[in-house]
Amino acid sequence: MKMTVEVTACDLDKEMPAKTFLIMVDGETYKLDLCSSDAQPIVELIAAAKKKGIEPTPMEELIAAVKEEGIEPTPAKPALSAPPTQFTPPSPPAKKAAPRAKKAAASAKKTAASAEEKPAPKKRGGRRPRITSMAEVEAAKAARQGQAQD
Repeated sequence: MKMTVEVTACDLDKEMPAKTFLIMVDGETYKLDLCSSDAQPIVELIAAAKKKGIEPTPMEELIAAVKEEGIEPTPAKPALSAPPTQFTPPSPPAKKAAPRAKKAAASAKKTAASAEEKPAPKKRGGRRPRITSMAEVEAAKAARQGQAQD
């Protein structure tokens, strides 16, 4: 399953989420993505305009009005030229070699070892403890005490 999530970050301080504002001033157009704290002055200005009965102007009318004044609108300028970032999920861990490949490598090593005629490796078994009787323990103690007195 492949999923793409697009989140807009503020152009000024990289906070998320952000709203996109298109601002035209003297023929220059700015496209800004602003978080709520950075957009607050603009939102307050728009709210004050709405209270006075000023309605939003459709984009077509804005472009026509600007052209009538003899000002050619410029394309929207991004506030910052940071490249967009994309979320990349972590990749799964690498798989271990298949058992067959390990066996084939082991048999190749054995073949190379036999060609060099090395002695067979010793079997590495665990060392077993020596079993002694109580009489043997007492005799060993007496022998140590005899050596210590000498």
